[in-house]
Amino acid sequence: MTGYVDLLDRPVKDCLIRAKVRKISGHTVGFILRYDDRGFSNAYFVDTDPGAEWGGIGRQELASRPYQWLWKRPAGAPVPQPQDGYFEIAFAAIGDSLTTYVNGKSFGEVRDETHRTAIPCIYVFNWGKPALAVFKTIQIQVLDKEATLGSTLVPATAGSSGSGEAKRSYTDPTPGGEGRGENKRSPPPPAVAPFDATQARKHQEAWAKYLGVPVEETNSIGMKLVLIPPGEFEMGSTPEEIAWALEEGKKNNERQGYFDVVPSEGPRHRVKITMPFHLGMYHVTQDEYEKVMGVNPSGYASTGTDATKVTGKDTSRHPVETVNWDDCVEFCRRLSALPAEQAARRVYRLPTEAEWEYACRAGTTTRWSCGDDEAGLVECAWFKTNADGVTHPVGQKKPNAWGLYDMHGNVWQWCLDWFSQDYYKQSPPDDPPGPPAGSDRVLRGGALGYTSSNCRSAYRGSDPFANRSIWRGFRVVVGR
Repeated sequence: MTGYVDLLDRPVKDCLIRAKVRKISGHTVGFILRYDDRGFSNAYFVDTDPGAEWGGIGRQELASRPYQWLWKRPAGAPVPQPQDGYFEIAFAAIGDSLTTYVNGKSFGEVRDETHRTAIPCIYVFNWGKPALAVFKTIQIQVLDKEATLGSTLVPATAGSSGSGEAKRSYTDPTPGGEGRGENKRSPPPPAVAPFDATQARKHQEAWAKYLGVPVEETNSIGMKLVLIPPGEFEMGSTPEEIAWALEEGKKNNERQGYFDVVPSEGPRHRVKITMPFHLGMYHVTQDEYEKVMGVNPSGYASTGTDATKVTGKDTSRHPVETVNWDDCVEFCRRLSALPAEQAARRVYRLPTEAEWEYACRAGTTTRWSCGDDEAGLVECAWFKTNADGVTHPVGQKKPNAWGLYDMHGNVWQWCLDWFSQDYYKQSPPDDPPGPPAGSDRVLRGGALGYTSSNCRSAYRGSDPFANRSIWRGFRVVVGR
């Protein structure tokens, strides 16, 4: 997205806003106080992008007047560093004081007697180009008149009672959406693997009730979404599993890239997914992609490069493919911008690699979510053994315990993360964000032309993010 998302449905005078954020692409991540419905005119703008050469607080009284900086970070000032992959940015508007914080420390303060009631918003900007920021948490606190501003006020009280009344707390069900509402009940227990399909459903139903959302929902373009509760699982492969995969590669005469990447599945490590999220029940289909983007780039389509393989077939429910990572991000941005999706407060993105594997395993510890036997994989995946060299409509095979289809096979699925061969040796245990940079993006799940070993829950594929291939697709994560 490039724009803003309201955090409240009414204007307030004094407030604290805090977010944990990781900027993937774009220029600015910050906050806005919006005084009317005319976009960013008549707004305070708080730019706390630690990766830029500047940050500050500004104002634009009217659209016809130039933007005015009230405070700007001095040139050459130290650039804050992320903590566990995320920056904590905050903004306090109290009386005539406007203050920004980064990682719990005051980043800049101004006095402005013209400060008045406004609707607080989060903001992502990239000069007319696609922008992407991953929000792990967003919290807002509406303050009473007795609140005072101190150097540690925001880190100490945002989202809690503190010196003012906490009107609403936003805990993002995904790193990329905006969780809404206030819930004082204790949350259900997390889904700690291993667990079976019956227990998986119980976890989903408990969290759906707690969050006040359905286990399954359908968005404005007909895309089905499934609630994945927070939990813990063992990510990656053991030394024995890696040895097995390498032997399978020799039997199947795999390409060299397979042997290079399989060791990156280790070490197996415990991972916590701390926030619930909704994940696409299926790959994004050709029909869904065309509704949003206006084109269908797929090779396995009537106008595609492999049209002869699908002659006479309706491919609208086949997974979209021949898309690169940027195409997927742009699809998420445009889908998020649809009026119906904005009204439902759904913000879309790609899953992180850890979210993908957690969702794929669905409580299992086996090679595939359907077990260790390749004969069983035929029942839940399209791959080299049974795909006949062509994509197939989504949802024809058996789902996993979460109710997700085609997590193995059909087409590869792009993930949000950069790929690193050694990332698991240093990956944080909670919500791993992936490496900060790289040349390739992660691909997961395998595809129709690959052997069963490439489709394992732990197998880590990758590709340069700009590459388009006939076997590359994706599914989406949504928050609200």
